[in-house]
Amino acid sequence: MKQRINHEINDFEKASEQMWVEEAEKALKGKSIQSLSKKTYEGITLNPLYTEHNTQFSGEKLGMTAQEKNEWSVSQKLQRSKTPEQLNEEIREAMKRGQDIIHLEHIGYLETYQDICTAFDGLDLEQIEFHLSLQGNIGFFPLFITYLKNKKCRGTFAFDPYGEWIGGTDLLPPAKKIELLAEMITILDEENLPNVRAVLFDGEMFHNSGGSAREELAYTFSNSIELFNALKERGFSIDKLADRVGFSFSAGSHFFIEIAKFRAAKKIWATILAAFGTSPDRHPIVLHAAASSFNKTKHDLHVNMLRATTEAFSAAIGGVNSITVAPFDEVLGEVSKTGDRIARNTHYILKEESLLSKVADPAGGSWYIEELTAELADLAWKEIQSIETMGGFVQAARQNYIQDKLRGLLARRLEDVNKRNVQLIGTNHYANLQEPEREIQKAEAYIPITEAVENNPGKRLKDWMIEAKTVKASEINAGIFSDKSMAELKSLTSMRLAEQFEGLRADSIKYKSIFGHYPKVNIMVLGKLLDYKPRLDFVTGMLSAGGIEAVILKPDQPECSSVDKPIIVCGKDEAYESFDFTQVTQGANVYAAGRLNKDQLDQSGIHECIYQGMDVYVFLKKLQFQLGVS
Repeated sequence: MKQRINHEINDFEKASEQMWVEEAEKALKGKSIQSLSKKTYEGITLNPLYTEHNTQFSGEKLGMTAQEKNEWSVSQKLQRSKTPEQLNEEIREAMKRGQDIIHLEHIGYLETYQDICTAFDGLDLEQIEFHLSLQGNIGFFPLFITYLKNKKCRGTFAFDPYGEWIGGTDLLPPAKKIELLAEMITILDEENLPNVRAVLFDGEMFHNSGGSAREELAYTFSNSIELFNALKERGFSIDKLADRVGFSFSAGSHFFIEIAKFRAAKKIWATILAAFGTSPDRHPIVLHAAASSFNKTKHDLHVNMLRATTEAFSAAIGGVNSITVAPFDEVLGEVSKTGDRIARNTHYILKEESLLSKVADPAGGSWYIEELTAELADLAWKEIQSIETMGGFVQAARQNYIQDKLRGLLARRLEDVNKRNVQLIGTNHYANLQEPEREIQKAEAYIPITEAVENNPGKRLKDWMIEAKTVKASEINAGIFSDKSMAELKSLTSMRLAEQFEGLRADSIKYKSIFGHYPKVNIMVLGKLLDYKPRLDFVTGMLSAGGIEAVILKPDQPECSSVDKPIIVCGKDEAYESFDFTQVTQGANVYAAGRLNKDQLDQSGIHECIYQGMDVYVFLKKLQFQLGVS
């Protein structure tokens, strides 16, 4: 006879939220459960526990952003080619390895119609989607549209008039670009290309300028509202425009916030469409995600693989349409075949091994993520409303509201990195001075090729399509970019978080090339190893972040009496009380590991303390100066 389980007897007792809190506070030894809460850059307080009772969602609302499937397209940048022939080969190789989208950022070498024919020879654009950046090269558009005649293709021209304007990469006044965009949309309609988008609103520039998920969402969608209004004034309906645009956001390092960001984007888009008087169901958002470059580092390069993988993971769970995974060595300026291959294969690890593409809406129903999504969408919407109150995206930019807000956030982020409250492994934490030295290849700023020819000014894109097979893109650009009268605008400040520490390392590497070794600092240790080891590890780890080697000495070693070099004393506070600092303070800059009060510092002749939470970057910069590095 089979044994049956009596569920009434054997079921576990249902734990209440209060029971969980009581047990957690026991483990915290008297601390409140709220001590585990954390405030994000978005202004969201992350709580230690989320339940059905403290979310904004009732049961029927959970998973409202659900989708039928979670398949995304592989959209890796194709960036190693310099000629049309090389590009054709690169595209074919990428497609063999599973690439879904022809993703091109720089197409300046595709100058003629014949170049386009060569680059795309043998490729079925009715089956392969394209993603082409037009920034600074609008002359490419009529040539490529001519090539697309009679093809039922899908794709995106990455063109962002107001985004390029505030980003500082624009070569035309916004009004001129809006005029060109209106003509581009008209041409797409006339050429019967309903599945080709003419705009890609790019949130990456706001992310790379220090913005949190809140700012990235708010400013990107404010940009879209501004553009919709500008085109509506030219007679375009919202239904026509909604199908011609896509959105691209960075996938950053805060895993759950990033998931919530992509889900919140869908909610905000639906709200905007409803406000413009159309049904969100008719125009689902097209979302692209690009692994962040903001947190990538030149040193300990392979850590970038881990960062990019978790970023792609969060984008996939967030339910995007396409993803670009950053190759781990992209930060060096030139991508290796190995970096390219690993980045592309990351998609397939997530799809085929992690099975993310097999689950519809993986985050749907999670109290934590649903709550984050709702709160983030609400905060971003309030910021959008603030910008609308100022008169819209353009007016907010002209008043420097957006730029100043992002500069303030960037300063906060850099301060957290400099104080090592935010860890960049291999850069400001666990730096490895033995790794091979690498130099970043500075990418040349792209300037559109223009050739002056007669009768260029005033010609429209439609006119150029008639001559597309005999004219160069540069000739078209010459006419378009003849109008460069632009109002002054404070552009965004984009940088990577690691750049300041990478500058320190670069100075130390230069020092090494002259003297044959890295700059060195003597560290005097007091007491037994067990006593000074924790603080010694902290100090040596901090020094390595600045490219400085530590020389460990005991008090009786003569090297400790050097008067022209800084010295760090490391031990327990009790050891400092009994130690005679006069033997090392004669003319030297002396630093002590730990937090000593002002009286102790004055009595001992110690210059300053080294402790967790100090501005490590400023200290290392000063130390390098004392060592003759910079």
